[in-house]
Amino acid sequence: MTTVIEPALLYPLVNTLFSLKEFSPLDSIPLQMKCISLGLNRHFPRAILHGPCTLGGMGVPSSSQKTTLNYFLFNIGQSSSLSMKFEISIIYTQIEIGRFLQFFSTSLDTYGHLVFPSYCVQLWQELEPQGITLRPAEHITWTPSPPMPQ
Repeated sequence: MTTVIEPALLYPLVNTLFSLKEFSPLDSIPLQMKCISLGLNRHFPRAILHGPCTLGGMGVPSSSQKTTLNYFLFNIGQSSSLSMKFEISIIYTQIEIGRFLQFFSTSLDTYGHLVFPSYCVQLWQELEPQGITLRPAEHITWTPSPPMPQ
């Protein structure tokens, strides 16, 4: 399931962004197959299946979460205006929370109330409960440098 069907479904969607409502018809059959492959009834509650382990869920990421993450990772690596917008959004979020540490590795519960809604904040909200942390490559920084004293 995760090595054949899901990649065949998600690969063409890497450069598109669907809302959850638009994505649900595409995701219904793979979700049923995922439940069956895990030995669960195909009508198993999705909140438990996709819910974070810290709250009693199984922590299985949905295809829409994977699509959102793949969309971000694909476009942040490109040299395009969308990549620049993502980087600006990340830096702006860093400034909003007031820390020079990369915000994807900080607690959303602690700093989430300080940020303005954006795509990167939405991604942070989706990834943190799953225990997924994004880190930039060593030669790339997403955080602004602290000001140097004069």
